[in-house]
Amino acid sequence: ASNTVVHHRNGHYYDQRGSLAIPANRTLRLDGDTGLHQRLGTLKRFWDQGQLAVVEGLGYPDPSFSHFDSLAVWMSGIRHGARPTGWIGRWLDERYGSTLDPFAAATVGHSLPLHLVGRNQRASSIAHAGFDFGGSIESWDLRMHQAVRRMARPAGRGDLHDRYTSTLRDQIDIGSRVQPFMPAEAKPTEIVAKMQVAARLVNADIGLRVVDVGWHNFDQHADQPEKHADLLRDFDNSIKTFFGELSPRWANRVTVMTYSEFGRTPFKNDANGTDHGSAGTAFVLGANVKGGRYGQPPALGGLSRWERPDHTVDFRSYYASVLDGWLGAGSSSVLGGNYEDLRLFERSPGTGRERPVIIGPNPPPAPTGRFVPLT
Repeated sequence: ASNTVVHHRNGHYYDQRGSLAIPANRTLRLDGDTGLHQRLGTLKRFWDQGQLAVVEGLGYPDPSFSHFDSLAVWMSGIRHGARPTGWIGRWLDERYGSTLDPFAAATVGHSLPLHLVGRNQRASSIAHAGFDFGGSIESWDLRMHQAVRRMARPAGRGDLHDRYTSTLRDQIDIGSRVQPFMPAEAKPTEIVAKMQVAARLVNADIGLRVVDVGWHNFDQHADQPEKHADLLRDFDNSIKTFFGELSPRWANRVTVMTYSEFGRTPFKNDANGTDHGSAGTAFVLGANVKGGRYGQPPALGGLSRWERPDHTVDFRSYYASVLDGWLGAGSSSVLGGNYEDLRLFERSPGTGRERPVIIGPNPPPAPTGRFVPLT
């Protein structure tokens, strides 16, 4: 059951969610059976243009309801056993080999999530407020940057020296390359600010193939209606901001995908909220997305009060669909098995439609160079 994508013809949804359920006339209709939460007006515009995929029923067998374990499963793409790498990290390893490329992928934030860690490759962390170290162009800072770079050469002075100095050098290189594209003033909400930076990183054309943005607080065990509506408003505004900032030249080369480690329970609890669920919903949007509904919503009939429905789509099929359909990778080697391709894309990157739904004024095109698909 979902209060984001509402199945307004399903009586079980209204019986189980009770006062939390959203009436059909307060949704943005997708079709005769479903509607989006009314705060998702930007996503609705993508749907109307055939550029929004709604993937329902996402999960995995015998799910864990621990945040830590479930996040590790989703980020690694590995159901059991050790999880030293993430699914995007392994894709980076296959694409870039053993030589670390700090401009291959980035996360907008202060820490590096597991899904961006490979055996050899890993994404760079870029704070949405810019760089205090590495981004300055003051003369005294530039002299310090030069000194640090000299410290890093030559390598071979010992593992600790090489790791430490190369990390400092990479941070300076990233900061000096990225800082000119950072906004002078951050947007008022975290997710909107991060997505503005994500768009600018794409426009900067520095070779990024993946840009990651994380956000939280959807775990609403209490007082869900107001909190959920506010979060969806901010999420929708972040999508609007991203595509408003994005240069038109990247329009058919960029896809946005979402995921969360949980769905929510179909039954509301006594605190006017919901608890960790076993099947969730994700969105994929962009100019080359094949819009529509994918998967199946969880079956709600016959459930007892605290029972959770089964998932209908293995989350690794979702990943495989993006890896094979957009990133041009062999998903079986990245995910360690063969998973169904949901066929989420009409066309490959850089072909077909020249731009997505018009959201707002776009900046001038960035200089030509390597293309940057965003996932």
